[in-house]
Amino acid sequence: MDHDDGADERLYELSRVLDSRARLAVLRILVTGEVPVAELVLRIGGSVVEDLAVLRAAGLVDIAPAGRVRLASLHVVALLSALGAVASVRRQPSAGQPSG
Repeated sequence: MDHDDGADERLYELSRVLDSRARLAVLRILVTGEVPVAELVLRIGGSVVEDLAVLRAAGLVDIAPAGRVRLASLHVVALLSALGAVASVRRQPSAGQPSG
């Protein structure tokens, strides 16, 4: 059986990153372009700073200074790559289950 533990671990971590309504809301907002972090806090709530840290650690967003504000932006290529990895996972039967 073809099995890649590294790929499984990456998919598991991605599922943990995306398992948050607030983080998904951040991604939906950032699809439109760069947004000041303060605006995200107003639109989503106070925990957005922690959510941005999780998304940033996963490589899905970036936060950069722009004058007096910090702008959050989406790493579209990284997000599409991550979603592509999820979509390409083939469901393989567990041990003891029929394969057909």
